[in-house]
Amino acid sequence: WSAYCFRCKEFMWEEKTHVRHEETASVRNTKDIYSIPKDATKAVPSSIMSIVWKYGLTFDSTISQYELLYSPRMNRLYFFDRDSGEISSRYCGHSAGVPKWIHNTPYSLVPSWETPCVVLTEDLLSAIKVRAAADSAVPWIGAIAVHGTSPGKDIMLAIKSRNTQAVVLAFDGDEAGEYAYNAFRKALKPVVGTVMRMNVPAGMDPKDMSFDVLRHELLMIKGRFEREC
Repeated sequence: WSAYCFRCKEFMWEEKTHVRHEETASVRNTKDIYSIPKDATKAVPSSIMSIVWKYGLTFDSTISQYELLYSPRMNRLYFFDRDSGEISSRYCGHSAGVPKWIHNTPYSLVPSWETPCVVLTEDLLSAIKVRAAADSAVPWIGAIAVHGTSPGKDIMLAIKSRNTQAVVLAFDGDEAGEYAYNAFRKALKPVVGTVMRMNVPAGMDPKDMSFDVLRHELLMIKGRFEREC
């Protein structure tokens, strides 16, 4: 394998220790990959729920839009959207114990109904936390998890079809986040009238910010929205 480190500005090489198997289309579309397994249960182990709890998110309130299910066989935590039927799954058996997201859709809406202003985040937990903070501060602000940092056509169509007047970009405040901000701002120009940016510290996502800080940012956005839109 070869990889390039932008921080060190060096190429790294690693010898393969496994054989690559190509998946066929029929394998990629099996129910095990794109739907909730039969063994999924509402009894989620506390060690898995800690992935959610550590960001201040609680099952009863801030994630009420989603039903959380756990599959012991797949070792995944599934976020099932009751409104739209979308599924995002959190795979918890990645190398070194680092959780990995697996997405079945190009984006996730939080909430599913139209809002005049939406906050775009990289991941689902950040979108859920932004929406939870907005509920008590600015309830007409929604969020969309774009599952990455690329302004895909599906995301642009979703924003346009929801009659959105303003979009707030809430990406990581690092170099990659800066790149994503510029890419989305350019792509959004013909779609919405106003594009704003949330103040997210470097090395953090909205899910890492406290609810008080998020509410403050959302109230700042509310003021600008009322002046410009």
